[in-house]
Amino acid sequence: MFPRYAHRRGHRLVLHADRRWRWAATGRFVPGGRRALDQDPPCVACGLPPTPEGYDACLGHIPGARAACCGHGVREPYVSWGEGDVERGEAALRSLRGNSFRRTASSAASSG
Repeated sequence: MFPRYAHRRGHRLVLHADRRWRWAATGRFVPGGRRALDQDPPCVACGLPPTPEGYDACLGHIPGARAACCGHGVREPYVSWGEGDVERGEAALRSLRGNSFRRTASSAASSG
């Protein structure tokens, strides 16, 4: 049953028998568990930290998307547009390449 594995922005996490998550690379505990947003390391693929809003920095804010992930070099990228409409892998990349979403929500709001 243990250990179990997960990823946070492409970095591998390990759940030990004491039910505490640790960073696989360092063995250090992850305060708040694997979903703790204040523990977000930079993305393994692009090396950038998440935006202040929590978006993948390489994607930024995507108008109309309910969720999106670049895959961080370990998973398939996806964009969820809602109501079961999800693009994955190459389809998601084609959709993202066809648009310019490379800025954060705050920069988009400030630029008008």
